[in-house]
Amino acid sequence: MLHSDDLIRRKLLSRSIVDTDTPKVRGHHCRVWVAGTFSSGYAAMWDGEQTRLVSRLALRVLGGKKRIKLALHHCDNTLCIEPEHLYSGSHASNSADMTARGRGTRGARHPKAALTEDQARVVKFAPRIRGSREALAAEFGVSVSLVDGIRSGRNWAWLT
Repeated sequence: MLHSDDLIRRKLLSRSIVDTDTPKVRGHHCRVWVAGTFSSGYAAMWDGEQTRLVSRLALRVLGGKKRIKLALHHCDNTLCIEPEHLYSGSHASNSADMTARGRGTRGARHPKAALTEDQARVVKFAPRIRGSREALAAEFGVSVSLVDGIRSGRNWAWLT
């Protein structure tokens, strides 16, 4: 049976602490969850029906928001459940926030990246007389299709 909002509120407040060592965001320090987490590092709690993201529960129960897609953090602290630090957003706004904070995995940050950003710039901007696409691919130990993708802008499109 799903717990009442009052019980969830008591659990949220009893299993979190205000961390005065965090900088104030929107006038409040982070309220840090000290109980269970998902493997992703986000706060987790059983609500009587299933294990849920605590940030969503906090935004609904403590923040008074009824329609929540995702709970995003102004403070960028995955364990924070302070309602003043949370806001409801879409997948698109979450992706935009991730990119703006530099948390994306594009380019060399991607775990399967074959090139550094400097190497990709060389491939993209190397004069055609330097060598064929095959020569560049061999020089950097990558495929010809990757060289073509970088030069066409299909890969590493943001490079200028």
